[in-house]
Amino acid sequence: CWTDIWMPGCENGSTAVSHLFWKYLLKFFPSVWNPVLPLRYFFPLLPRWCKYGCPDDKISLPMVGKVLKSPVVWILSIVILCGYGLKSSVSYFNPYLTEVVGVSAVNSGIFSIINNYLLLLLAPVGGILADKVFKSTCKWLSVSFVILAVLFGGVLLIPSDISPMVASIYTLLPGAVTMMMYGVVFSSVSEAGISRTMTGTVIGISSIIGYLPDSIYSVLFGKWLDNKGAAGYTNIFIFLVASGILGAVLAFWIYRHGKRAQHDA
Repeated sequence: CWTDIWMPGCENGSTAVSHLFWKYLLKFFPSVWNPVLPLRYFFPLLPRWCKYGCPDDKISLPMVGKVLKSPVVWILSIVILCGYGLKSSVSYFNPYLTEVVGVSAVNSGIFSIINNYLLLLLAPVGGILADKVFKSTCKWLSVSFVILAVLFGGVLLIPSDISPMVASIYTLLPGAVTMMMYGVVFSSVSEAGISRTMTGTVIGISSIIGYLPDSIYSVLFGKWLDNKGAAGYTNIFIFLVASGILGAVLAFWIYRHGKRAQHDA
């Protein structure tokens, strides 16, 4: 059989146990083998591609130092931080609806699931808007950050006697825009006028800074909620409004910087 080069006993007849073992191995593991085996044809091509296609793509410590000294890298990192911070903060609508608006825990959980998972389907819409409508990722980011600042600010204006269902539906609006924004936030690197040889290093540094909300926002927001109770949500939403405004300004700056770099080139 075709497997006799690496299946002991297959060439001269196997025991019943061996037959059973290989039968189920071949049945359940092709999903792993099929993607992996073609890689044996891919790796030998890498030296050729690097030889002819990317002769200058060499990373060195001086290059990393150059990246760290570039203002656009830090501004790009802050844009990513603002984008991810807004996206991750959508989860605070769940306790907000139960503690402030008075929505039941069950209904609040349903809207939380929609916000955090179902609205992920809108991520490609953000890409379409950036490519087809705004013709620029950074322009779309600027607009979406402004929209989010308005929507999060609108939460502060929700009257106390509003219908819980209406308030719950309103919280889906920031969630929808956030998913459309965050899906393209890393694409802003391509418009920042950064050299192709530095793109990987820039994305790595930006990711370190961009994902800081996971360790900072929860501590900061938790402190506000512990000290002020339900009133702490006012601080949270004001902070998110400021994040949206900052992200919009910096994303537009990156757009202008990239245009100038393209013109100078």
